[in-house]
Amino acid sequence: ATSSRGPRGTRGARAAEQGGGSNVKSARPSSALGGLEADGSVRIAAGKRTVRLCFPKRVLRELSGQPADFCTQPPNHRLQLDWVYGFSGATGGCMFVVGASEVVYPAAACVVLYNLEKDTQRFFTGHDDLVTALAVHSGEGLAVSGQRLGRGGARPHASLWRTTDQQEVARLAGHDRQIGCVAFDSEAAHVLVSGVNNQGACQVCVWSVDELRLRAPPAGHSGSGLSVAVGLEKTAEDHAAHEPLFTVPLQSLESVRGLHVHPLQSSVALAHGSHTLSFVMMPSLKGPFGSKSNQKPYVRLAEYDSIDLPAGIACTAFLSNVQKSDSSVCAAVGTTDGRFLLFSEQDNGAWRAT
Repeated sequence: ATSSRGPRGTRGARAAEQGGGSNVKSARPSSALGGLEADGSVRIAAGKRTVRLCFPKRVLRELSGQPADFCTQPPNHRLQLDWVYGFSGATGGCMFVVGASEVVYPAAACVVLYNLEKDTQRFFTGHDDLVTALAVHSGEGLAVSGQRLGRGGARPHASLWRTTDQQEVARLAGHDRQIGCVAFDSEAAHVLVSGVNNQGACQVCVWSVDELRLRAPPAGHSGSGLSVAVGLEKTAEDHAAHEPLFTVPLQSLESVRGLHVHPLQSSVALAHGSHTLSFVMMPSLKGPFGSKSNQKPYVRLAEYDSIDLPAGIACTAFLSNVQKSDSSVCAAVGTTDGRFLLFSEQDNGAWRAT
């Protein structure tokens, strides 16, 4: 078809240009079997090559409508996940301890609970794509994990689940793109999930754990979560996602690489990207469960004053036992240029590097 000599070569070259060279049709007449050639083969275009596949005679008889002497339907069984090797290194900092000898960490599209003493593994398989975020509250026996994308282009979700039986309590939907970080407050009263909306801007969604528990299925409702396809076997009711209490936009962040809630004040959270640091203030969370507040959440950017701006932010943490005359709570920030910065909340609500 690429030769320029002769009329046949010219027509072939034009056909290749018009068709893009990917859909190659066979000159053989096709049978009435829908894609099968007269000789019982099928031609498949693989890039610029066309591959001819020949079926076994028994399969060919079934495809042609003739009675077959064997069953070609898939068996009514599912694989059971036995062991997971490795650790998702891209989700750094996502390793937690549950109980005396159990470690929880993500691996590909599942979360592994590895018992060091018994050398056994349990699994949470409620995700259908790479797990990108994980947080565990060992006191309440709860974990929250988020994934990169949704199956078939669907919105990614975060799952709130129990570490005792790997049972999903609630499926959290509030983001349109990858979920970056997840976090609990100190009492596991609220769960925070950061991600990206459909406009490409970062945001933080907040849910009440108590409300999610009230609507959760009873223990043992859908098994122990060992099936590889457990996330696909649930009913539409089980897959119903819960909308957040509120959403806080983080327009100043290019991405969310860390999310922390203050251990003493659940209404204060810290989110940071590669170069930007923001403090999320949520006054409505100060009241008791079920109370309503008209105070909307807002974001305070970090102020550096006379301190040089960091080249990048490597890690952050809240400090709960620091007593300073000009601040109520403090946050520590490690920078990529080798500095250690302390931030305090001022009387006017600003967060300033001290």
